[in-house]
This record gives sequence, C-alpha cells and structure tokens, in this order.
Amino acid sequence: MNVKSVDSKIIKKKNKLLDEHVMKDIGSFIKKQRVERNITQEKLSEGICSISYLSKIENNQIIPNHYLCKKIFERLEVKEDCFNVSIKDHEYLKEAINAYFYYQNDLLSDIYDEVQVIEKSIKKELIELIYFLVFDKQKAKKYINLLENIVKTMRTEELSVYLLFSSVYYLSINKNRLSFQILNSLENVDVRNKKVILLMHYYRYIVSQKLKLKNYSHNDYNEYLSLSVKYNNNIRLNNLKLVKSEFLLLEDPVNAFNSLKYMSPRHMTLSQKNKLYYLLGACMYRLKLFDEALNELENVYENSKYYAVSLLVKLAIYKRLNDTYNHTITENLIKNLVANDRLIKERVNFQYKIIEDECDKKDYLREIAIPYSIKTEDYYMLEYYVKAIMDICIKNSRYKEALQYLKKLNKENGRKINKERVVV
Repeated sequence: MNVKSVDSKIIKKKNKLLDEHVMKDIGSFIKKQRVERNITQEKLSEGICSISYLSKIENNQIIPNHYLCKKIFERLEVKEDCFNVSIKDHEYLKEAINAYFYYQNDLLSDIYDEVQVIEKSIKKELIELIYFLVFDKQKAKKYINLLENIVKTMRTEELSVYLLFSSVYYLSINKNRLSFQILNSLENVDVRNKKVILLMHYYRYIVSQKLKLKNYSHNDYNEYLSLSVKYNNNIRLNNLKLVKSEFLLLEDPVNAFNSLKYMSPRHMTLSQKNKLYYLLGACMYRLKLFDEALNELENVYENSKYYAVSLLVKLAIYKRLNDTYNHTITENLIKNLVANDRLIKERVNFQYKIIEDECDKKDYLREIAIPYSIKTEDYYMLEYYVKAIMDICIKNSRYKEALQYLKKLNKENGRKINKERVVV
C-alpha cells in the first residue's frame, strides 16, 4: 500500500466536501442505480414521467408511488426487494463493526450472508473485508487491494472503516510499520463511529508496543480505557491488559506479574485464559520462581496457540534446574510442534536455545535469528538477539564487531516510523 498516496487522496477528498449523508431514501437509491448504469434522466423517464419529475424524485423532493417505482426499477433492471436491502447497507456496516468489536463471530457471519443479496457496493465490500479478516485472512488481501483503488470515491464513514481494517490486516502479517502509518492516516479523517475510534486506539497501542514507540502506546492505552468504559467490552479490555503485560514482561517482570496476578480468569475467553497462564509462568520464570512457573504453565492447553511458547519457557526452566529427563521430553515436544509453518517465530527461538556451541550460536544469530526479526519487524526479539550476539563478541574481545551490531540495531530502530513512501 502507498500510504503517501492514500493520505493525499484523503486530503483531496476532504477539500471536495463530498456529500456525507448516507443513502436513506428511494430517490437517492434510484439516482445511484441510474448513474452506475450510465443512463440519462431522459432515457430513464421516457414513457414513465417527465424529466423534471424524475429529477425531483432523485433529489428527494417527491416520493414516487408504487407504480412509478415499479416502472423505474424495471427499466433499471433492479429487483424491488433490492431497494429494501440496499438502503440498509450502511446499517449492516455498523452492525458488522459492532459484531467485530464484541467478538460476535456468529452475528458477523449472519450479516455477511444477508448482504450477499445486495448489489456490489463499497459498504458491501467493507463488510466482506471485515468478515474475511476474522475467518480467512488470505481472502481479505483481495479486498484491501480492491478498495485501495477507490479510496477517492469513498464517503468518510467508508474511508475510516477501510483504513482501520486494512491496518488490522497488515498488523496480522507483521507489517507493523505500515499498519502504524495507516492508523495515523485516520487522523486526517473525521471519524464519527465511536467503535472505529476505540479500535483505532486499541490497535495503535498494540502496533506501537511492537515498534517500541512508548509515547504513542501510552497515550492510546489511556485513550482506550477512558473511552471504552460505557461499552462494557470485557473481552477486548482483557486483551489489552494482557498485551500490556506481555510487553512489560520483557522489561519489568515484577510489574508485569503484579498486573497479571489481579486478573481473574473467570470472565475470560479460553484463549485469554491460556495467555494469562503462559504470561504468569513466564513472569515467574524471570523472577526465578521455577516451581510456581511450572504449575502455571501446566494450565496451558495443548491446542492453544500459547502452548509452543509455554514449552519454550519450560525448556529454559528445566535447563536451569539441570532436569535432563524433562528437558529432553520438552525438547522433543517442541521439535514436533515447530514443524508447523505457522510457528516460524517459535522455531527460530527454539533453534537458538538448543545450540550449545558458541560459534554456531553466533552464526545462527547473524544469519537466521536477527534477519528474521528484522523481516517480521519484531523489535523486542531483535533487541534480544542483538544483545545475545554482542555478549558473545564482547566475551571474545571482539569489541568493534559488537559495536557494528549495536549500530545495526540503532539503524533498524530509526526505521520504525519512517514516513517515506511505502509500497507493499
């Protein structure tokens, strides 16, 4: 995506002051259908009514009777029942956003099914984008590209939804800088949907944390908390708190643990419970509470997406405890798990942990772990791997080489919020 181009289109769009009223009536519907089919008022009105009368209908000055509607729809080759559905497309979009916001996936599926009878429109494609972001991210890419080409023609409501959910897509595929830039583009849009504003703060907090942009993340976290009080969305609020603790764990395990221990799993989803147990175990490991850590990690389900990382923590604990038996069992479990292509990050970390020879470890860090962290824009793991390779260099009195890796880290950190032209 060309973020600069999208920003430019947004500004041009604002200057044009396009009509922001959602199509609510039959006149607007008829005009929209006529224009889309490149039919003149003269051709459409011929034998039905006068041109001036049609013009008044389209400008909502006159409400046509059923007979006129039927004749106009026939000439436009539009089914009458399509009008009743099409005038609600903006309501469907709002309902889809609400369903996404509250994790109501069944409702989102129902909305997706209902809009299939609607003729092709921007709002319909936005609903489909939201649907596929939840159920099939590969198909979502098609809608990202499709909608980018028509940004100029979008209403403000549509544009804000497109920018929000395109950023969510890029965040899901680890294009963190691009996601951050798109979310910042929302500042040029007059966003009125409160759920869109909340989701913007929610996702910008997450991506800012991934990019280690603490000032941004702090502001968005507080904004989300202050705005979300009246919406009673415990699932998303728990998610945000878990994400905050996850990043805090890497820098301040004591504070992370203090935040986590007051979170009750009672009102959490199963996925959130698994993440809570994993984070508690990881915190306790960092605090050298090994037995307590193992107890928490035992609660993580095998089919959970946090199972692999919980095993990595267990592996580190067994190594500290010199428990060869359990270390070997855990190592074999991880080997089987990380063969899955979806667990590349865990596989990279696992391979790093099991390499014993210092020279081999250094080669692996230089050739695999550090480049992978750069590619996936994982700045926490990048810093972790760079620190590890610098320690090896300093241990062997290779100070200039250690300095080169530090410069490399600083260079990557400087690219985080590069506002230059980005094309994906």
